[in-house]
Amino acid sequence: MRSSWLVPSIVVCCAGSGWTQAPFQSWTAPNGSEFGADVATVGDFDGDGVEELAISAPSANVGLGDNGVVFVYSPHANTPLLTIAGTVNADFLGFAISGLDDVDSDGTPDLLAARQGGFSQRSIDCFSGASGAKLYSASLPFAWPVSNLRLVALDDLDLDGVRDFAAALPYGGTVPGIVQVRSGATGVELYSLSPGVTHLGLGLAVLSDLDGDGARDFAASGDGAALVFSAKTGALLTSHASSSSAFGRSVAFAGDLDQDGVGDLVVAEQGPDTSGFAALARLHYFSHATGASLRVVEGPCSSGVGTAGEGFGWDLAHLGDVDADGFDDVAVGGAYRGVAAVVSGSDGSLLWEVRGSNAVLTGPLHRTVVRATGDVDLDGRPDLAVAFPDQFYDNGLSEVRVYTSGVPASVGTALGFGDGTGAPCPCGNVGQPGAGCANSTGLGATLAAFGSSSVANDPLWLRAEHLPSKANSILVVGTTQFGGGLGTPFGDGLLVAGGATKRIQPQSACPNGAQTWGSGLRSIGLWGAGQTRTFQVWYRNPTGPCGGGYNLTNAVAVTFVP
Repeated sequence: MRSSWLVPSIVVCCAGSGWTQAPFQSWTAPNGSEFGADVATVGDFDGDGVEELAISAPSANVGLGDNGVVFVYSPHANTPLLTIAGTVNADFLGFAISGLDDVDSDGTPDLLAARQGGFSQRSIDCFSGASGAKLYSASLPFAWPVSNLRLVALDDLDLDGVRDFAAALPYGGTVPGIVQVRSGATGVELYSLSPGVTHLGLGLAVLSDLDGDGARDFAASGDGAALVFSAKTGALLTSHASSSSAFGRSVAFAGDLDQDGVGDLVVAEQGPDTSGFAALARLHYFSHATGASLRVVEGPCSSGVGTAGEGFGWDLAHLGDVDADGFDDVAVGGAYRGVAAVVSGSDGSLLWEVRGSNAVLTGPLHRTVVRATGDVDLDGRPDLAVAFPDQFYDNGLSEVRVYTSGVPASVGTALGFGDGTGAPCPCGNVGQPGAGCANSTGLGATLAAFGSSSVANDPLWLRAEHLPSKANSILVVGTTQFGGGLGTPFGDGLLVAGGATKRIQPQSACPNGAQTWGSGLRSIGLWGAGQTRTFQVWYRNPTGPCGGGYNLTNAVAVTFVP
């Protein structure tokens, strides 16, 4: 079904300075391996004070067919410290992975990986972090496939000196969903939970200790519900339900948002929003201490109408306080377009977003896995791993990136401003500095490009802001510039993009006036290395100040490199 496995390659290894969005590290792997299907921190293997990352590729072929492989990387290294491959055809090792303690007492942390077992013996296996040798195998019910299984390490519940773990099996069997809690030392099942929630285990997260028994508790979510259990006893502590089956697609620790000394939880209701826009899901924040709803945040719209929704809420990860405002923030992964976002814990606003090599195509699936990595660059700020296991549909490469800072650095040269530095706006409707001419909002709309000007992997994406709410808009790409980049009056704005032009993705702006295009635009715009293209957004504005009925953002000129 797939061509043979090749060793993953490093495409970026640059510890950046300042708040830019260049990855601190990025690994890629080819040929449909699903590299990045799961990512987990697994402890410090090399003694440098930074936790290593395990990355799974369950569909990799290593001398066999679809036997799967798990790699352990230092975030500071180009090559894996450890490689563990499945031992039979269709083993699919690594659909879920997790760190664990030093089970064999050899001084190196060990790890867990789920496998399909050639469709005959599904299990969760524990491997030595020092050698990759299998330490034990914990069998799973045959009726429960591992492709959607989730694993998390808990505290030491049975007091044998080794942390235990929870395994969630949301699909299969004759019951809606099962969460098993197992011994980390032996894999023996301690207890099992099946409270009747359909697909229970789609979300699984460790929380703080609510019942005061000395062990952190955990949350498991499924269709329309999120339940909090005592890790030691399995007793149900609190529950949260919704009439929407999209509620509970993922769940995460949220930090102590209500400042009561007990960390809280967040439950994702996978987008789109109630008006049909591709929202950043609804994030439901609950007090872990009381179960009370703290807030429901409808995240900022990212792509508007006219493109497939991102499916945000497919994955959640607790990061910590990224923006230093006193509230912990979370990362949200999408299901369809290879896009992830970091969301403020204080108000749900979009802090920054990350896009894969092609966020235009929808394909059968474009999952984005998000995981906290700890502080890999030791700068005191939480860092993030973002995985694109389905990116091979676009360019043949699945990818995992580590970001130590995330505010995007703009690409290209902005020009064509309606702030008095370009050509005069049509009716004196001057916009704010760096924007186009003013529209009906009283502000000029802005356009900025992000990602990279490289044509390799096609990472360029553009974002417009301050458009009128839900305005019909289109990205215009030109080969030349009117007025030498100053623009020429056109409707209520200044037209800059000229020459041979192409129009890309007509769609409606988000209710908040934002709109994003890309990445993966090159196949539409047809540009190459050494060529310059000028980008500008043309949007409808029937109630605009000059009566022209439409307006434009400022423009951005990008000269592409190989």
